[in-house]
Amino acid sequence: MRRSLLIAFVLSLLASAAHAAVEAVPGVLLVRWRPAVRMAERASMRQELGARRDREFAAISVERLIVANGSTEQALLRLAQDPRVEFAEPDYLVRLERTPDDPRFAEQWALQNTGQTGGTPGADVRGPRGWDIATDASSVIVGVVDTGSDLTHPDLASNLWVNEGEIAGNGIDDDGNGYIDDVHGYDFINDDADPSDDHGHGSHVAGIIAARGDNASGVTGV
Repeated sequence: MRRSLLIAFVLSLLASAAHAAVEAVPGVLLVRWRPAVRMAERASMRQELGARRDREFAAISVERLIVANGSTEQALLRLAQDPRVEFAEPDYLVRLERTPDDPRFAEQWALQNTGQTGGTPGADVRGPRGWDIATDASSVIVGVVDTGSDLTHPDLASNLWVNEGEIAGNGIDDDGNGYIDDVHGYDFINDDADPSDDHGHGSHVAGIIAARGDNASGVTGV
């Protein structure tokens, strides 16, 4: 029963790794033998698998095997079926979360709350976990209805929407949408094509959404 459970666990682990795109070192397995297994038996199994022992982590009684012949997955299943093996698994790669280098990111508790402002650790939107999945949102357009935006701000300028149907400064409604020269949006209060921030609040909101991350400047956007 225990062996069957181990096999089922390894199969599910492989399936989960495939679906979650978990990275592992190619051709490498980590194995812990049961204490009673003699060195000669271990060597025989390694030979059968076409593997060699690369090193041993004595503190945790684990061998790292390099599988030279055949499939690593097949070798893993073979080891899982052997009652002399306590466990076998791929040598998974573990990486740190994608934390940006923006100097004020540590203040953004809504993205990653460590209790830095006296709040509840973990009460956040899990920003770094999301960035581990994707950081490119160039196909997403967010409309900010506010006081405008600082069009030259180093954290905002490169992420401003650009109306490609409009030619800047020619005084013509090139795209025929009813607004002249609306390259980055429109100021409906002053009825002009300069959506520069008249107050400051709009830039703040735009920064929360789309401040350029990982540029060693200011904050980072969601």
